[in-house]
Amino acid sequence: MAANPHRGDVTISLKHKGKTADYVLRPTWQAMAEIEQATGQGFITLLRKAATGGMGLSETAAVVTAGLRASGEAGAKGTTVAAMIFETGIANVIAAINPFLINAMNGGEPPGEAKAADEN
Repeated sequence: MAANPHRGDVTISLKHKGKTADYVLRPTWQAMAEIEQATGQGFITLLRKAATGGMGLSETAAVVTAGLRASGEAGAKGTTVAAMIFETGIANVIAAINPFLINAMNGGEPPGEAKAADEN
């Protein structure tokens, strides 16, 4: 699946067993709920932690796993994703998920993009 920036999708590169592949993180309300449930933290707290480098591996894996599942990677599992994050480098992954978190906080769209009015 290709990332759709108008939906707030973010492409992230992850290594697995020495090979790098691109994946899509999709910000949905389901992903947000899954992230909050998995981490026990609100989104603003997680966004602050990501912005300041204070997000741990398990929190980062929860964010990436939920974003992957929302984009259709139904088989994404936290332990496999955590291993991929470790192999990629947690600092690299956190930098890549910041836009995903921001888009999720903005209703699934990049900041500054106005939502179309419902004409019904």
